[in-house]
Amino acid sequence: MVLYTLLFGDEARDGNATTPRLADCSVEVDIEGAWRQVASGEGNTQHVIELRFEPVQTERVRVNIKRLNEAPYSTGVRVLSEVEMYAE
Repeated sequence: MVLYTLLFGDEARDGNATTPRLADCSVEVDIEGAWRQVASGEGNTQHVIELRFEPVQTERVRVNIKRLNEAPYSTGVRVLSEVEMYAE
């Protein structure tokens, strides 16, 4: 799974490498009505987050955003812009 973060506001325009990004997250899949965590990431500071896990069959996936990196000038709204999932 690949997650792409996106910012709106001043941070998105300034191109500063310290722009806040998604720091900690986890990925869960619904297996027979129960959510099961299959991947997690901590301490990320990049725009793109790559998480790997064993293939599963499911119809529902959720990404839990646990913590965001902060910057002293943070005024933007952080969102997840894209989620890609594929088997290798």
